[in-house]
This record gives sequence, structure tokens and C-alpha cells, in this order.
Amino acid sequence: MTELLSSIAWIWGVTAGTFVFLNTVASVASKKAAYEFIISKSIDVPRLPQIALEIFERIFGRKHLSFRCLFTSIIASLVAISLWYIFHAIISVYAQKGTPGFENEYSNLIWDELSYPFLKETSSSFGVSVAVNLFLDYFALLKTRLLIKLLEKTRPSILLGTIFVAFDFVFSFALFQCFYLFLYLVSVTAIFGGGKFFLPAADPYGFYMTIEVFILSTFLLSPTAQKGAFSKFLANSHVVSLTLIVTLVPITITSVFFYASLMPSIWLWLFLLAASLSRVLAPIYPWAIRALDFEHNAIRTLGYLLSILLSLLWLGFIGAVKLYFFALLHLAT
Repeated sequence: MTELLSSIAWIWGVTAGTFVFLNTVASVASKKAAYEFIISKSIDVPRLPQIALEIFERIFGRKHLSFRCLFTSIIASLVAISLWYIFHAIISVYAQKGTPGFENEYSNLIWDELSYPFLKETSSSFGVSVAVNLFLDYFALLKTRLLIKLLEKTRPSILLGTIFVAFDFVFSFALFQCFYLFLYLVSVTAIFGGGKFFLPAADPYGFYMTIEVFILSTFLLSPTAQKGAFSKFLANSHVVSLTLIVTLVPITITSVFFYASLMPSIWLWLFLLAASLSRVLAPIYPWAIRALDFEHNAIRTLGYLLSILLSLLWLGFIGAVKLYFFALLHLAT
């Protein structure tokens, strides 16, 4: 129960805290525009991307190739990596619940997770991965900047918004894999060529990907490899499923860096989602709009509502996972 409450507290704190910060950064005009969008009955959808762009530029500046944008991006990346690592630690400890001696080793498990990046054996791998992610996040930030400007010039709809989200996620995923393919090749060279330990993100699960890359690169580059061996191994290997698991499942450290690189896009889509939902609910519950101080602090209030929504979704997800494994155990017996 402690781990579940900790994960909900993380979701609530990070979501609400971010929107409180955005509310502080946003101009009075942007807050007023957000409020007017929520209560307005006219179709004025382009106003939302305009608000998002104004807040974005107040944080990162108007020019991407500037010291301000670079410095702010580095700070944001370090904060995002730290927050996602805490979430990873919570999930990792939660995943061990039910194992023998869990209650007695609870504090040691937490300490092991939090101290892992600073161990002598893992600190260099983790540090290199942080440095690579700083560059990756700066590039991903440019993608978000361009995406907001593109949204500003279009007339968004549910279908178009879904397409934008899907494209944004797929592009971000592919970009991340390009960077990590390079790191896996470095890992192969370091481990099998130099006898030195290096794993991308210092992730133990990443070793499986390193082995896959080693085998694939051998088939691709070795002059003695049989013709078609590379494509046959690729078709029958687990590289696709491993890539998805290592990148997306929060129990892996690699996922920490992926979700950190996705943070600008995550907050953009959450802001648009929260504002759109509030616009739908405003005519139904007008008293809530007045009670929650939408008029003066619309962006902050959006964060509170979004925190509740995400917490409920997370509880539903955890419940569904538990029900799934319960059903599997029941069928097995």
C-alpha cells in the first residue's frame, strides 16, 4: 500500500507542481485567454496552441539556438531525469512486493534503488547516458517548439489531435532508439573489445539489447557470415519486443531517459487535454468553474484537475494489472 500511495503522490505532486509553475510563468493575458477558452461557447480552438506557445517561449525563449534555451533545457532535463528515476525506484520496489523478506528489507531496497546510479560500477555508464540525454532532450525540445507552431496554424480536431500525438510519440521513440543504438554499439565495443563495463543508462535490462546488437552487427559486418543471416536472425529474434520493454516499461532505467526526453511533449498534450475536458465540463458544472478559481488561475486549476484524472487512471491501470495476473493464477490452478 505504501508503494501505491507513493506512486499516486508522485503523479499528483509532479503534475500539480508543474502546472503551478506554468501558472506562475504565464502572463495575465494567457491566464485570461485560457479561462475564456474554457467558458466560451464559440469555436476558438487555435487559442490553445497560442497560449501553449506563449508559455513555452517565456520559459525557453523565442530562439532555440540561444544560451537561454540551451541552459533552460539542461535544467529541465536534469529535473525530469531525477523525477522519473524516483518514479522508477517506486515501481521497482513495488514490483518486489510479496517476495520473501520484503517487509524487513523495504528500507534497504529503497536505498539500493536510489544509490544505484552512484555506485562505482555504474556511475560512469549512468553519467554518459545523462550527457547523451541532455543533447537528445535539446533536440526533442526543438521538435515540440515546431509542433506547437504547427498546431497554431491548423484547425485542430479530435482526429487531427490523435494523429499529432501518435506522430509525436512515434517520432520521439524513433529518435531515442537512434541515440541508443549508438550507445549499444559503444557498449558492445567496450565490453567485447576493451573488456570494460558500459551499459546504456547503466540498465541491467539493457544488457539483453547489447547482446542482440552484438549478434546483429556480427552478422551484418562479418565477411564470413552467411548471406541472409542478418535478416533471418532479425526476423526470428526478440529485438523488437526487447526494444519496447526496455524503453517503455518503468521498471527499466532506460525508460527513465526515454520519458524524460518526452517530457515537453507530455506536458503539451496534457495541457491541451485538460483545457479541452474543462471546456466540455464547464457548461455542465458552472459552479465548479467559479469555486476552483478558474478565472484568475486557470492553468494552475487545470493541473489540479489533471492530477485527479491521472491518479484515477493510474489506480485503474494497477487494478487491471492485478486482475490480469489474478486471472492467470486462477486459470493455472
